Amino acid sequence: MPLPVPTPNPINCQIASADFIFERFGLNGERGAPLHLGLLVEASVQANLTKATLPNLITEAGGDYDSTVTEKKPVLRGTITEIVRANLALGLFGREIDFDQSTSSPVDEVLIGVVKKGGFYFTSLMDISALTLTQAATPLVLGTDYELYNAKAGCIHILATSPTVVEGGSALLADYTGAAIVDRAAVSPFQENQILGQLNLIGRSRKGPKWNHRYFKTSLNVADAMALLSAEHNRFGIELEIQSDELGTYGGSATWPFGRVIASDAA
Repeated sequence: MPLPVPTPNPINCQIASADFIFERFGLNGERGAPLHLGLLVEASVQANLTKATLPNLITEAGGDYDSTVTEKKPVLRGTITEIVRANLALGLFGREIDFDQSTSSPVDEVLIGVVKKGGFYFTSLMDISALTLTQAATPLVLGTDYELYNAKAGCIHILATSPTVVEGGSALLADYTGAAIVDRAAVSPFQENQILGQLNLIGRSRKGPKWNHRYFKTSLNVADAMALLSAEHNRFGIELEIQSDELGTYGGSATWPFGRVIASDAA
């Protein structure tokens, strides 16, 4: 066992991040697949103790006569910078679902919404092509009356300068082809009331000692509002309540009920 470097010594100072590996448990607590979800660039931990105190009513000095910890809720907070689907599902308290779409060619599909020049309308299918539009049996002209604003999203823009479109008139009807989509990454947001999982942090230090963390059972909270769009690198804060696993359901024990923090061989 290497001897600790005595303090003060700058070799003990640390600049670090960690691999963020999270095993999301199933709806009934069943084990899942541990996935690498990027680097945790900031992290902090807090014990969060609740105490029952008995005031000192015996002497004039006051203070507490006794105090006892009645509840312990350790919390780890960190910042994630990589917005992969699994992280998006965590931040949105959602489920990862693959999106599929069969090839289809709808005829006279009604575009939902009151007709207005300058409006944006969506087809029921995505990845569309061969689009034609009509209103009350009157053909609309691509480039004059409308544009296919985003084919992937199935988004159509009615031009503000259209000489043909009648505002507030009959519905817009679309003929088009929607391409086949197989296993496209998707998230169904806000389906979960609770997300449980096991957290592993593998220390990466530009300077100083490395520590590897494992917390056997954690409950996720999103610590900050999740930035979906940003002019800078996106990041969002997570908060994980570390729960006891003394019974060993997820690898804990009486010796290691909450987790373990072990120096790396390279420390």
